[in-house]
Amino acid sequence: MGSRAGAHVMQPRSTAWAWAPGTWGEFVQGEIRPGHRVLVSVPSTLGSRARVTVRERNRGMPQVIGCLGRNKARRAVQMLLDALDEDAVQVELAIHSMLPMGVGRASSSADVLSALQATCTALGRPLSPRALCGFAARVEPTNPTLIPGAC
Repeated sequence: MGSRAGAHVMQPRSTAWAWAPGTWGEFVQGEIRPGHRVLVSVPSTLGSRARVTVRERNRGMPQVIGCLGRNKARRAVQMLLDALDEDAVQVELAIHSMLPMGVGRASSSADVLSALQATCTALGRPLSPRALCGFAARVEPTNPTLIPGAC
């Protein structure tokens, strides 16, 4: 088992998984009167599962690696790391989703939420459902029905 000269793989500090559901779409969405917004969705049994592995940060690499094509999830995790002052870690993110992308099934919301939840678990820094929703909403208008206790 050879390795490249000069390559150093940091040992994992922790790994965590999280799952978040998608939806079948919204039945009602909008403002029913000034200042009173409403969103009625139907959760799906399909969703996104994120795996996060936290390692000591390799300064020559981006802080969030992996998961190409899931840019919203990567951005959300980077914002979370910045907010928590976790600059000494590197997060490897992988997402597996059964939700079709781009058709109104909340696939991005499920990706973002599962990535944030897995990152918090791996770091041992749990956040409230409201705080998770706040981070998620900064990169994706997130359906709060995906987060138990957020509403």
